Amino acid sequence: MYVLLAAACGGGPDEPVGTADMPGFEPASIPPPARTWSDAGRVVEAPVVDAAVSAPDAVSDATEEPLPPLHDAYEGPTWLSETGLYTEIVSDTLAEGVREYRPQGELWTDGADKRRFLWLPPGATIDTGDMDQWVLPIGTKLWKEFSRDGLRIETRLLEKHVDGTWLMVAFLWRADGSDAAAAPLGVVDAMGTEHDVPDEETCRQCHDGRRDRVLGVGALQLAHDGDGMTLRSLITEGRLSQAPQTMPALPGDGETQAALRYLHANCGHCHNPTRTRAEREISVYFWQEVDALGQLEDTVTYRSLVQDKPSPLWIDAVVARMRDRGGLQQMPPVGTEHVDEEGVAVVSALMELLRTDRPDPPSTATSGPCPGTEAVFEIFERAACRNAFCHGAGTGELSFRTPEELHDSLVGVAAIGEGCDSLGLKRVAPGDPQHSLLLIKLQPGPPCGKIMPPAMSLTDAEIRTVEDWIVSCQ
Repeated sequence: MYVLLAAACGGGPDEPVGTADMPGFEPASIPPPARTWSDAGRVVEAPVVDAAVSAPDAVSDATEEPLPPLHDAYEGPTWLSETGLYTEIVSDTLAEGVREYRPQGELWTDGADKRRFLWLPPGATIDTGDMDQWVLPIGTKLWKEFSRDGLRIETRLLEKHVDGTWLMVAFLWRADGSDAAAAPLGVVDAMGTEHDVPDEETCRQCHDGRRDRVLGVGALQLAHDGDGMTLRSLITEGRLSQAPQTMPALPGDGETQAALRYLHANCGHCHNPTRTRAEREISVYFWQEVDALGQLEDTVTYRSLVQDKPSPLWIDAVVARMRDRGGLQQMPPVGTEHVDEEGVAVVSALMELLRTDRPDPPSTATSGPCPGTEAVFEIFERAACRNAFCHGAGTGELSFRTPEELHDSLVGVAAIGEGCDSLGLKRVAPGDPQHSLLLIKLQPGPPCGKIMPPAMSLTDAEIRTVEDWIVSCQ
């Protein structure tokens, strides 16, 4: 099963954000992890267990309901009722200052229903100096509740510590709704559904994609007139350090806006220019910037898919990856086991629109030997592509042991491999570099597989040599 995420990819900056002390704020003391609940007058205790424990030992003798295991490093609250979300949890009475909100564009989590809540420390403001990267004040808490198949399954907590780091933990609800127990190790197929409760590390795979780790709370996604907390209400209450000059609005008709909104919410936290990952891995962007929304051509999505790419293959790959489940090319890579057909339809319409601005260039493919193969062979030799652990051993049905083998393995040979075989490309299409997978995979963010060589990048001059070699094939 794939673990469901609060928001859809790893890695992130190590520096804490927003660590300035807030006058008058004292961090709440965290109670020791005693795990008890009261049931019909009896108190059942559950010990903290080692991370290696695969099944809980403590069970309520009244309900035979197991508690999710803890691990020794976990220092957060052990019950949802301790987190400050409710004054009375059974009646769902929210605590003072807790605000419910709903962002524009929501993460697809296989049809789960969600509720979201935020609490800001009294008098604190959100640092909106960068309108695309809000920084929330120390002490902020956010909760996200998930229901599936009519059952309330989990509520996730994000709490910002005094050092700028975030606690991220999910709480698994009891069947009777009396409370929810911390589940830092996650739970697979929770409460008999297909819904997986994520562990802390899995949560960070998505949340680490943004500067202050929070998803769904920002200028673009809160710029609506719906119920609950909105961008306008935060401005009115003086909770932003700077208000936007205008209310952010996506360009295009309703269908285009829906697609951009969907991609922003489902993919943008990984696919953005500031993502702390190697630039060579991601080069298609979906996190919209509020100062680049004048028209579709201004958006980062248009620029990265149409203007900055040599062919429409990246456009075609977006929908193909959205339809993939269980493969290496699945997007989002975790957090879902079922295709969102409505989302695919919306995004497909946008990709078709972008494709009209990026038509296939006329093919000049011919056949015959490619002069200059020796120079290309030397480039890949310097890049260690022909060592005994890679194409020197025929990995991927590619043999680079000699210039002749390199030529015969590449030129006119159909691309294979997961995600690549469906693109209808040749490894090298003679005379047609834009439709040659070899050249495409030498550049950041290929539409299938990973950039090659994996351990280093070729220089611009070396890439031009490979491109000239493909063109010279006659």
